[in-house]
Amino acid sequence: MDCIRVYSSVAMATTAPPSFFLLCWVLRTASSAFPEEPGPLNFIPTEVVRRYPVFLGRPHQTWLRQEPLHIQRVLQVNRTLYIGARDDLYRVELDAIAGDEMFYSKCQTETQWRIEGQRQKAMLRGEERTGQERRGQERTGEDRRGEAGSLLASPEDGCGAD
Repeated sequence: MDCIRVYSSVAMATTAPPSFFLLCWVLRTASSAFPEEPGPLNFIPTEVVRRYPVFLGRPHQTWLRQEPLHIQRVLQVNRTLYIGARDDLYRVELDAIAGDEMFYSKCQTETQWRIEGQRQKAMLRGEERTGQERRGQERTGEDRRGEAGSLLASPEDGCGAD
């Protein structure tokens, strides 16, 4: 009897149900749909980095438990460096760098407010907006880009005001 049981369990293991294969395929597809953030392009030795000031993001973070900055864009205007992260915009005065410290001012953008306002308008408007209304707006030359917001606020938006 023992040999038959062993044989039957081996036979069951080799014929897995199709739902198992479907589950494996779904997990593989889901993991490829959310790729990891790519690593840095260059690595600089620690001895070299210590000679220059380093931008670390928020002041409460330490090098022991630093979160990724998710830097999207860096823009230099005269002697000011704007660093745009996923949720933050930093302004660094290049003339004010002393030693190994970079002082910055966090800039608040109105992107979230603009998106919220746009969302509320869309909810109120619903699907009632017709093609004729859209054509009327195009004729009057209304610029809707200002409502959508942008990833980075321009230097004129008052960034860096303490």
